[in-house]
Amino acid sequence: MEVNKKQLGKRIKDIRVNSCNSTMEEFGNLVGAGKSNVSRWERGENIPNDLTLKKIAELGNISVEYLLYGDVREYFYNVIYENSKEFTAKLGEKSPLKLFNAFYDTIGKALESGSPYYPEPDDVLQMFHTFIDSQQKGFDKLMLAYHLNKAKRSANTTIELMEDSEAKTNLEESLKEINEAVASYESYFNTSIDDQILYLIDILEKKE
Repeated sequence: MEVNKKQLGKRIKDIRVNSCNSTMEEFGNLVGAGKSNVSRWERGENIPNDLTLKKIAELGNISVEYLLYGDVREYFYNVIYENSKEFTAKLGEKSPLKLFNAFYDTIGKALESGSPYYPEPDDVLQMFHTFIDSQQKGFDKLMLAYHLNKAKRSANTTIELMEDSEAKTNLEESLKEINEAVASYESYFNTSIDDQILYLIDILEKKE
């Protein structure tokens, strides 16, 4: 996903001013860059290299993903905003952003807790396409299964790749909550998440 340089610049400036209480020159020394580089970052003209991004994120006590994209909600919003034309055929004249709050409340909040997770943009778009279908065709039960399954798989994948033990423990706690939600779903609807996902996949394949 393309980084919003202006927003990145604001986050870098916030770290410099509020976390480090430093001038541009002092901040540049902390991350191995010149004052002019810091100025260009904060104005949204340039993006620091990967190593420098990591140093800046550590100074701000945030993840590199947060530094680049903001919080998970902002990330989801920007992905959908940048690809809003993709949903024209489904929504006509209605802006996809008018559905954003309901969409995010359904899926995104599960990814905020613990160690925040930023799905690939294509995954976000697929989730949103599926959500639109649920709104238009009443697939609420299927959509809930989809979102729970997605959150569970995302959390499991992230845990396997994560090296930071504290962050891993936090995400494992979030996964427990997701598993509890899955168990409640299966008990309430008297069906398994896996069966619902297979059914949803079949529907989407027929649609294509």
